[in-house]
Amino acid sequence: MITINLDDVFEPVAVSEDLSQYLFESELKNGRVVTLKMKITFNNDPLLPNVYNMGFGPLVGDDGIDDEIKLKHRNTNKVFHPLFFML
Repeated sequence: MITINLDDVFEPVAVSEDLSQYLFESELKNGRVVTLKMKITFNNDPLLPNVYNMGFGPLVGDDGIDDEIKLKHRNTNKVFHPLFFML
């Protein structure tokens, strides 16, 4: 179960001007620190009006996100805070 505590959050490394992208760093259980990116894009589909896609995961290349990787974060609850920052 994920518990969100808005008083215990990661400081952003970067936030895009339009708030559609958010970078932050999270420590894994093995002590390694990874940079994670949250990116929201508009889903331009006439059958799904007003729908957005939220990608989340470590950086791949200059602008990509690996949203299928499985990482073991030291503080999983804290990792999910940016989801609420972006909403």
